[in-house]
Amino acid sequence: MKILYVLPDGTVKTGGNWVTATRLSLGLENRGIIVDLIEAKNVTKEILIKYDIIHAFHVFKSLCRIRPFLVNLDKKIVVSFTGTDLKQLQDTNKNKIEIIDFLNTLEAVIVFHNEDREELIREGIFDKKIKIIPQAVMPMLQKSKGRRHSIVNGSFSPNVTFLFASGMRKAKSPLEMLELMSGLEKKEKNIQLVLIGPILEKELEAKISEKIKGKKWIKYLGEVSHQEVQEHILAADIIIN
Repeated sequence: MKILYVLPDGTVKTGGNWVTATRLSLGLENRGIIVDLIEAKNVTKEILIKYDIIHAFHVFKSLCRIRPFLVNLDKKIVVSFTGTDLKQLQDTNKNKIEIIDFLNTLEAVIVFHNEDREELIREGIFDKKIKIIPQAVMPMLQKSKGRRHSIVNGSFSPNVTFLFASGMRKAKSPLEMLELMSGLEKKEKNIQLVLIGPILEKELEAKISEKIKGKKWIKYLGEVSHQEVQEHILAADIIIN
């Protein structure tokens, strides 16, 4: 069996879609299933016909982008319905009924929580179409020992390491988080904060730089690989989400 995971264009490697797709693909590959990942902008009908199952992550950013290629395609089509999708669907008026009718033709609509399932049923998605695949931890790619970060040339050994791993955008409140952590650092001097993830909204770049400027107890690492994310998670004492 071959499965194609279709991700939104520009998916970052610390984002939810990438993490979920990678976690699922690792599990499936361990069962002998061939899994490939592709961004929606690169999809063609010639590519789709090579797979048994097409799984789009995100309705509006993935599934709707490749919909023209799905016409008369005799394949099982699945979509992971995100929280962002739910809000966008609820705010949609123009073609909401048409979108719901289309979703009801799919093999399955995947959600992460029962609350999301109940919301979709209220919106008109058939109960029998909705499947719940709970979020879970990422399998470790290799054994990794936790370690304390040294972010000031090895001269600083913190009592507590905080980790904030996320694409930097307003919805994740990075500026508010930095304000709170700055207040904490004034009371508890021997702490450090490690930031991981790309800045997704350009207007935040200067603001984040200003917030962390001159603060040796804060280290911003930018976007890193999944393996590095795992290592930082193991090394941290507290994860901020």
